Amino acid sequence: MRILVYGAGVQGCELAHRLAQNEKNTVTLLARGEWKERIDQKGLTIRHWAQLKTTVDRVPTIETLAPEESYDIVFVTVQAGQLPEILPVLKQNKSEFFVFVGNQPHARSVLQAMQRPADKIAFGFQSSGGHRDVDKVVTAHVGVGMTIGGATAPLSGVFRYRVKTAFEGAKYKLTFVSDMDGWLKCHLALILPACYLCYACKGDLSKATKEQKAQAEETVEKDLRDQMVLDALAEKLDVQVSQSDVFNFLASIAQQYGMDPNNFIQAIIKNGQLGSAVQEVGRSKGLLAGMRAVKFTADGEVVDLSAFLGEAAEDEESESVEAASAAAAVADELSAKDDAKDAE
Repeated sequence: MRILVYGAGVQGCELAHRLAQNEKNTVTLLARGEWKERIDQKGLTIRHWAQLKTTVDRVPTIETLAPEESYDIVFVTVQAGQLPEILPVLKQNKSEFFVFVGNQPHARSVLQAMQRPADKIAFGFQSSGGHRDVDKVVTAHVGVGMTIGGATAPLSGVFRYRVKTAFEGAKYKLTFVSDMDGWLKCHLALILPACYLCYACKGDLSKATKEQKAQAEETVEKDLRDQMVLDALAEKLDVQVSQSDVFNFLASIAQQYGMDPNNFIQAIIKNGQLGSAVQEVGRSKGLLAGMRAVKFTADGEVVDLSAFLGEAAEDEESESVEAASAAAAVADELSAKDDAKDAE
């Protein structure tokens, strides 16, 4: 099989190494800069920390993905924040099957952006970690594998067969699930408290107090619930985010902190955080549409919030009706889930 691993970080390099163990595969790694030159000259070098061994694979590399290039499977291993920059490139490519690997809390948004049939796009989480040195990747794992599935439905038989075939002989455990979007959100719910806690106790988890642990769990639960509600609302309303929306949002943040807007926006793009900004704007627009569609009262009197929310244009009246319906549907869905949870 012709396989492309798009991204040469720790996850991408480990994945390329595993796929290269199948002699029937032709594995290509997309890498850039000095790291690409290092792989081309010395091979893909990985120090497997727990196994006390070092492997070197001769893996061909490319720097860009042309639209006419075709692979049997493309594994995308870049960070979630970098996806908005490369999604247009991936969407134009003629390859049929794509697997997005990593902590991706917005699988449905990625699926929508790719504009491909749902059974052609998969999401996976690889059970390995590590870091990249100047001349090698250092990985930490006890057995490597991937949990993989469609965003909201099982993979097709053809896609599943291709994935299994790709890892034949690789000592790589595959676990297929039917709702990878839900799986990834649950996974984030498990690891985010630890991240918050590390920050709160400056990296020394042994010094964390009960109060800090409880606060970390409460903060993560609230943040995830808020994001899930707003993401669901924006999805039901089919909220569209324009380039000007994002730039205006970033410019307003820059002004709040007394920074030059152009420099701030360039820094956001350079650090791969543009995707997060797009998501925040989408949530804000969804919330605004929902708030315009309902009435707020205080002591029985209707409160006029038009000064804060702005007036909806005449051609947005139908959108307001949709917003109200969508908000109600989201609320009903979450309420039903809470009732089911309480009944367990």
